Amino acid sequence: MKVRQREKLRRALVSAAEFLEWDTLDASPIETALKETLTLAKAGARSLAKDLDEELAVKKAEITTLKKHAATLHKMAGKEAFEEPMEYSYTFTARQGDTLVKKTADLELTSKQDATDAVETIEGRLESWDKLKGLAVDQLKQRQARLGEMTEALPDFTKTHKTLVREVFALLH
Repeated sequence: MKVRQREKLRRALVSAAEFLEWDTLDASPIETALKETLTLAKAGARSLAKDLDEELAVKKAEITTLKKHAATLHKMAGKEAFEEPMEYSYTFTARQGDTLVKKTADLELTSKQDATDAVETIEGRLESWDKLKGLAVDQLKQRQARLGEMTEALPDFTKTHKTLVREVFALLH
């Protein structure tokens, strides 16, 4: 572990120690602290996994959602007239440099032609957005795999930092 990483971990452990009141532990405080640290780390990993699962589900449904937006805009284009300008937005995956990002297109529709143009834009870009969505899904699956590996390594990771936990106890007492 690098010096900065070790210092960040030490600070996180100090925060956890204060929150969990490690200074009031009775028998074998180091082992209890390690168990609590592992419990916190596993809870964080579960939270990250849940967030990744939700993000993956949204990303997998992106093209279907964009097609629904195109259908809605097509209906809007079929209206007689626009009494007032309407705001409409949709999100899609875009490439920004070497990374993939989620972008939002905000439209102000003032006429049937604006709605028709928006439908043409969405339908014209669906194929390239589908390719980018596929890349984003692959990246999310890779992140899930790395998270799974990290989660499996958490017990060993916490055991190897027993000396760091001792340093935290020394600071607290």
